[in-house]
Amino acid sequence: LEVELRGIISQEMTRMQRELEMSLMGDEVGAPGNGGLLGSAAERLEAAAKRLESAELGAGAGTAGGDGNIEEIVRREISAAAMALAQQQREIAEQQLGQVCSEVGQTVRGELKETAEQISSRVDKFEGAFDAGMERLEQGVNKVLTASSGEGGSGGSSRRKSEKAAAAERG
Repeated sequence: LEVELRGIISQEMTRMQRELEMSLMGDEVGAPGNGGLLGSAAERLEAAAKRLESAELGAGAGTAGGDGNIEEIVRREISAAAMALAQQQREIAEQQLGQVCSEVGQTVRGELKETAEQISSRVDKFEGAFDAGMERLEQGVNKVLTASSGEGGSGGSSRRKSEKAAAAERG
């Protein structure tokens, strides 16, 4: 009976280890951060096996009622180990989610900062081009005014009259 129990526990430990390794695909099994998940699970199952052995020795291994009791104990221990593994897996998933969120936030912030710098650069170029255009426009207007005021005669005086009339309408 003891050999059968050890065999069953060993099979369950191996099955749980394979399932956990498959669920952690890509993660190193004993990497820092996941707390040696398989190692702690194996230790828990080994401790459960020792408890079962001691319970078996204390209950008298030969009785049929003892076999049913031991099977129930094995089921409970394996169930408890599975629940502990599931909890650890959830905790690891939450940690990884937090890391992913942090990395995504940093990436987005970096891209936004880059975009803001590009926009600022383009605005500066636009302002420079605008200032240069305004300066050329003012120079052109000054040339036209200088040329028109330099012309004597009736053309200049009629223009001044129309400018005075327009100013009177505005004012």
